[in-house]
Amino acid sequence: MVSTAKLAELADLADIKGWRLALVGDPQQFTAVGRGGMFGQLVDVFGAIELDRVHRFDQEWEREASLLLRRGDPRAAERYADHGRLHHGTATQMERASVKRWWEQRQAGHKTLLMTPTNEATERLNQRAQQLRIRAGEIDPAGRHVAAGRYEIHVGDEIATRHNDRQLRTDRGEMVKNRAVWTVDAIHRDGSLTATGNSGVTRLPSTYVTHHVDLAYARTDMAAQGRNVTSGTLYLDRATDVRNLYVAMTRGTASNEAFIVTNGEETALDVFTRCITTDWIDRPAHARRDELNGRPPHRPGLLDNNELRTLLDRRVEITTTLDRAERDLRQLPHEVQQTGQRRVEIEITIRNKTAEHGAARGVLDRYDRWGAPRFPDSGWRGAYAASGLAW
Repeated sequence: MVSTAKLAELADLADIKGWRLALVGDPQQFTAVGRGGMFGQLVDVFGAIELDRVHRFDQEWEREASLLLRRGDPRAAERYADHGRLHHGTATQMERASVKRWWEQRQAGHKTLLMTPTNEATERLNQRAQQLRIRAGEIDPAGRHVAAGRYEIHVGDEIATRHNDRQLRTDRGEMVKNRAVWTVDAIHRDGSLTATGNSGVTRLPSTYVTHHVDLAYARTDMAAQGRNVTSGTLYLDRATDVRNLYVAMTRGTASNEAFIVTNGEETALDVFTRCITTDWIDRPAHARRDELNGRPPHRPGLLDNNELRTLLDRRVEITTTLDRAERDLRQLPHEVQQTGQRRVEIEITIRNKTAEHGAARGVLDRYDRWGAPRFPDSGWRGAYAASGLAW
């Protein structure tokens, strides 16, 4: 889900450090919130290592239907309809029915997920789910509560934090993360609250609660991406695209159902089929250009994995050698300067030693020859001392 701009920064950093960048995901699910689509483009152009077997679902027909849905094949709609997974009615009917199904699965002890494409519908479903828990006696509405954006939060409510904050830590030292789910343990007089999640216990200050906390009974399809539960329930009150269907209808291992708002004579099958054939995902400009010009994605397909790996390794070796040569070139002027200074010092030493040697030779020539006066001043020891020689 990384944006194109961030992906470019990561690729540049990997080049500088000599790293390999591994991209993992599914190009048929949601991409970045900002400009994206590069992951899918890279898969189309260069290929990828792909999983070839579906393991998630308990029933074989749902495995096959999920693959049809992933490809945007309208036949997937008939598979879900044939197995009673598509329901339709008015907005009020479908809201009630979807929350009821979520509640039934929850009461049966199943791990369940209630999803919808829009924030507005998420808010309504959250409030309905909270009221169900209040009527069941799981939450006391008369107890202390706190306002959190559009919601009233009570002790026992399940909430989601919606902002990464490295200053807020749990008792295990882990930071508070966006989309993490918590259960409210206590609400304090200053508006802060204590909550427990998978990463431990934390206390969220009142300002964070006000601006960055939501109820977590329902969530958008994008927020559900990556989750794996027993049963998934989708509420659909308006037209959407295939990715919203594909993500939401593949979260549950045992069952996935869609509660679809319809108008007039249309059915859930009609709406589901229409959405399958729609794709709103962002695409890179050059991919759109090739599509408009009728050019298919270029897949080189010339190198096998071993040859490609050899070339990548060779590239790393060449890059390392070039980096080392650049470092040497940067150090060379300093080394040249140091060598020049050393040369001057050596030349001065040579001149001094040459002068000393000449003086010594002069003493020897004067006193160490046949018939020359032998140590006239202070005897033979004085002659040796004057010549600079040691006895």
